[in-house]
Amino acid sequence: PARKSPLLTAMLSLLFCVTVAIEISPPIAGQDTFLDAPYPPDVDDFFVSGRLAVAASCACEWSEQPEGRRNLEGLVLLVPSASCSEASACNVADAICSAASANASGVLLACDYRYPREEGMLPKDCGPPEHALPEPSCGELLPAVFVSANTSALIAAAVSAGGDAPPAAWVAEGGAAYNATLTREESSCEPYRKVPAVYVGATPAWLVLSLLWAYNTYVRHAASARDLHKLLTWVPLVQLANGILSLLYFSSCPWDDTAALVFAMLWAVVAILKEPVLLLCLLLIAKGWCITRTSLQRREMCVAGSVVALLYAAISINLSMDSLVSLVPMVLLYLVILADISASIYANLRILKAQLLVLRSLGVDPTTTPVAKKHAMYSRFALLTALYTLCEILIHSLFGGEHGDYYWLYHLLHTTMELVAALSIGYTFRAQPLNAHFQQVQQIAEELAEQMLPAITTVEVKPEALGGANLIAWRPDLQLGGPSDHEGRGWRGAGGSAPPTLVVLNPGDEISGDGISGDEISGDEISGDEIS
Repeated sequence: PARKSPLLTAMLSLLFCVTVAIEISPPIAGQDTFLDAPYPPDVDDFFVSGRLAVAASCACEWSEQPEGRRNLEGLVLLVPSASCSEASACNVADAICSAASANASGVLLACDYRYPREEGMLPKDCGPPEHALPEPSCGELLPAVFVSANTSALIAAAVSAGGDAPPAAWVAEGGAAYNATLTREESSCEPYRKVPAVYVGATPAWLVLSLLWAYNTYVRHAASARDLHKLLTWVPLVQLANGILSLLYFSSCPWDDTAALVFAMLWAVVAILKEPVLLLCLLLIAKGWCITRTSLQRREMCVAGSVVALLYAAISINLSMDSLVSLVPMVLLYLVILADISASIYANLRILKAQLLVLRSLGVDPTTTPVAKKHAMYSRFALLTALYTLCEILIHSLFGGEHGDYYWLYHLLHTTMELVAALSIGYTFRAQPLNAHFQQVQQIAEELAEQMLPAITTVEVKPEALGGANLIAWRPDLQLGGPSDHEGRGWRGAGGSAPPTLVVLNPGDEISGDGISGDEISGDEISGDEIS
C-alpha cells in the first residue's frame, strides 16, 4: 500500500466520515501510515496505542487454550489473512471478543482474515453490511479496524520476523518492537452548519459581477478594452467557481459519499489557485500594464511569474501539512508580492505626479488631461490595497485556523471583504471610452513640439534661379522690400516688394557665378528635386 500524505488522509477521511489512520513506528518498509476503516462504522471515538502482535491461529479457537496462557495486556492484535477457515463460524464480533478475553487493547482485522477478497478491496468495504452486523457476545467491543490484505501481509511479515518467546503459544510476536496507534475522531458538522448560507448569498453576487464585467469589456466598451481588462475577467469567474464549490463542499458534511470526495478535491484545487490569480492581477495593475505603459520588461515578468508560482506551491504545501512550519514560506511570499505591489504603485504615482507638474508649468490645466485621471486612479488603488491588506491581517488574526462556532463569521467577513475589494478596484480600472482624453494628449504633444522644435517650411527651387547677376549677398543692414532711399544698401523691386527668392547659406558656404558651393553643397549637385 502507498504511503498517505496528510492531504490524502484528509480526503479519505471525508469519504469515511471519520478521521482514522493506523500509525506504525518505526516505519515498515518506509511507511508509517496505513489506510483503515473502523468496525463497526458508527463506533464511538477511540485512541489506542500498543505493541503489535500477530495471531498465529484463528482467534475464535483461543477459548480452547489454557487460561493461564492468555495474556495480551497492552498489545494490539493483528488477525492476519486466512487465519480462519471459511468453514469456521468466526465472525467479526467473535474474533474481537476473543481478543478482548485475552486482554488485548485493540484489534486489526485483515480484510480476508476468513473469506477471500478481491485484490485491491478498500478497508471500508471489508466488513459486513450494516444491516447484518453480528451481535457481540462480550458486550462492548474493543477498538477495532479493518485493513487491506496487502497491509496485513506487510505488517505480519515485519512483526513475525525473528522473535523472542511470545506471550502465548498461539500468538507470534517478533523480536523487533513495532508500536501501532489507532485513532478515530467522528467528524462534527456543527462548525460548518451555517457556512453554506454565506455562499448562498455570495455566489449570486459573483455571478452578477462576472456578467457585468464581461458585458462592459466585450460588448459595451469593447473598443476601449485592453488585454488587462480581459485578464481581469478571471477574477470574478474564479471567485464564482470557489463560491459554488464551497457551497457544495460544506453542504456535503458529513461527507459520506463519493460525490462529497469529488467536491472536496475540486474545492481544494480552486482554493489553491484563487490566491495566486488574485495577487497576479493586482500586481499587473500596480505595474501599470495597459494603463501607464503598453508592455512590461522581461525581468519584471520573470520575477512576477516566479513569485506567483512559488506562492502556488507554498499554499499547496500549507494545505497538505497544516503546520506552523509550512505557514512560514507562504507568509514570506505574501510579503514579497505585497512589497512589489507597493513599490510599483509608488513608482507610478511619482511618474504621474511629475507629468502633472510639467503640464502645469506649461500653462496646461492638468485636470483636463488623462494624466490627472490616472493619478487619481492609482491614489485610490493605493488606499484600497492598504485597506485590503489590513483587513486580511485582522480577519486571520481574529479567527486563525480554528473551526469553532464562529467559523461561518470568518467566511462571511472574508467573502464580504473580497467582494468590496473586487467592486472598488474593478470599477476604478474598468474599460471606458477615453478618446477625448487621448485627443487632448495629442493636442498637448503638438503644442509642446511647437515650443521645443523650430518650425520647418519646405520649398522647391529651380536650379536656374540660383545663378545670374541678381544674387545679392546678405548683410546686417540689408533692407528687403524697404523704401527707395535705401536703394544703395538694399534690394528694391517693383513697388518695394521683396525679392522672389531668398537663399540662406550656412557658415562656410560661398556664392559664385555658377551657383552655391560649400563643404557639402555645390552648384553641380543642386536640382529642383533635391533642394528644400
